[in-house]
Amino acid sequence: MLKLSRFRALEKRELSLRRQFLQWDVAAQVFGSPSPDEIRAYCVLFHAEIEAYVEDVAKDGIEYSKGLLRDKNVANGVLFSLVAGMHDVFGDQAISDEDRLSAARTQKPKSKLEWVNLCGKQGHQIIASNHGIKEENIIRMFRPLGVDLGALDSVWLAEMTQMGAARGSIAHDTLKIQAVPNLTDLKTRVDLIMKGCDELRQAMLSVCKTTVPATVALAGAAAAT
Repeated sequence: MLKLSRFRALEKRELSLRRQFLQWDVAAQVFGSPSPDEIRAYCVLFHAEIEAYVEDVAKDGIEYSKGLLRDKNVANGVLFSLVAGMHDVFGDQAISDEDRLSAARTQKPKSKLEWVNLCGKQGHQIIASNHGIKEENIIRMFRPLGVDLGALDSVWLAEMTQMGAARGSIAHDTLKIQAVPNLTDLKTRVDLIMKGCDELRQAMLSVCKTTVPATVALAGAAAAT
C-alpha cells in the first residue's frame, strides 16, 4: 500500500525504457543517438507508465482505506471524502475535516460494510473514468480522495499537462509536424515528473493516515437518520 516500492518500480521501468529507446549509458550518464521514432516511442511508453502509476496510487489509497475500516474499525480521510461525494458536493472548494464528516453523515451509511462498499464503488468509478495525466486528470481523480491539491507542485502539474499534450501529438499528428524533443531537455522534464510522482504518493499516504475511529463516524451517521 503506497509503499516506496511502488515508486521504485516506476523508476526501474523508466530506466529500462531510457536504455532501450534512448540508448542511455548508465555508467557514463549520457545518451546515444536514438532515431526520432525511438524518442517518440519512449515518450508514448513513458506516458503510459505514468498514467498507470497515478491510477495505481489512487487505487492503493482506496483499497488501504477499505481494509482499515474492515479490519481495524477505523475510518480515514479518503473514506470521509469518498462518502461525502466531495467532487459533487464541494466542487473546487477546500473543505475541513468537520465539513467532510458532516457531509458524510448525510449519506446515512448504517453499517461498516456499507461504508466499505460506498468507499470502493465510488472510488473505483473515479479511476475507471480517467484517461490521461494532465492536471485536470489529476484533480478529477485525487480531489475526491481528499488529497490536498494545493500541496502539489504547480510546475509538476504543468509538466504533466505538457507531456499529456505531447503524447496526443505523437499519437495523432503526422511526422512532418511533430517536433522531436531534445534529449537533455527531455531528461530534465522526466526527472521533474518522476519527483512529482513520488510526492503524489506521499500526499495520498498522508490522507490515508488521517484517521478517526469508525464508531465515531457511524454514530454520527446514525444520529443523522
